[in-house]
Amino acid sequence: SALVGKLSADDSSANPDQTAQTQNLIKYTEDLLKKVSPQQQEEHKDTIAQVSSFLAQARQALSTNDQVGAQTLANKAKILVDELLK
Repeated sequence: SALVGKLSADDSSANPDQTAQTQNLIKYTEDLLKKVSPQQQEEHKDTIAQVSSFLAQARQALSTNDQVGAQTLANKAKILVDELLK
């Protein structure tokens, strides 16, 4: 029923699909990070550290069922890595 859909949409508990999506995004971002050259890693130490921090926080957020926080952090990490790989 529509009511059930509405209730689950408002439910603050993690949606398994979203959780899987976020886990995939974290993994994908980690894989991208491995493509950053040693020279770039040296030049962009602060950014790499920030990415690692975002990913660690995203994992932490997932472990506490903070789906929105995890996704936001994972997205921030990916944006930074994308910038490095341009």
